[in-house]
Amino acid sequence: ALAIGKRLGTGDGKDVAVRFDRDVRALEIDPATVGALHVMRLAYEPSNGRFDISFELPGASHHHAVLRYTGVAVETVPVVIPLRAIGRGETIRASDVSLERRPKAEAGENPVGGLDAAVGMAVKRPLRIGQAVRAADLMKPEIVRQNEAVTITYERPGIVLSIRGKALEAGAEGDVINVLNIQSKRTLQTTVTGPGRVAAAALPASISMSARQPEVAVAAAINSSKAE
Repeated sequence: ALAIGKRLGTGDGKDVAVRFDRDVRALEIDPATVGALHVMRLAYEPSNGRFDISFELPGASHHHAVLRYTGVAVETVPVVIPLRAIGRGETIRASDVSLERRPKAEAGENPVGGLDAAVGMAVKRPLRIGQAVRAADLMKPEIVRQNEAVTITYERPGIVLSIRGKALEAGAEGDVINVLNIQSKRTLQTTVTGPGRVAAAALPASISMSARQPEVAVAAAINSSKAE
């Protein structure tokens, strides 16, 4: 594994899974023997993982000094694996997943290689038990549901306005979603700020001029007192 890991550029034997063509028998050596196995020859084909490797056993007599093994070795990567079937939109808990090493080719594109990157995230599509989780399978948990009643807020220094709305889309924190202003029946682009709460970038159209003026006056008074 170490020899092939160096050939692959991983530099670590734990990143390589080895399967021999035949059972590897135990070897008896002189207890006084010191030193490591020396790789005399290594042939490795990355396309299919086949290897043919010969070692020299230190301290051995000439007639059995060379050990030859063949088999398959593949590079592996750590991947997050579901321990149960997880449905779309469900949030992943620590007890739902484990970390395993899988062949790199099997893991797919952009596999999630750490539990911290998966726990607390929601899934975009159903995940099967034992399926390698990819980054594309995860999303931030939706804290606003489609058709949910929400509070639309508009904030500026010294002024906070709140009106009722209806989410036309689901969204996670920080997502931009369309929300129906219940009063004006107009659609606003808002940013999800919390469960059942969204923020509008512009003053909602349902606020009339007569309603705006007192708020502006209050804002001016507050800012004026702060300046003093």
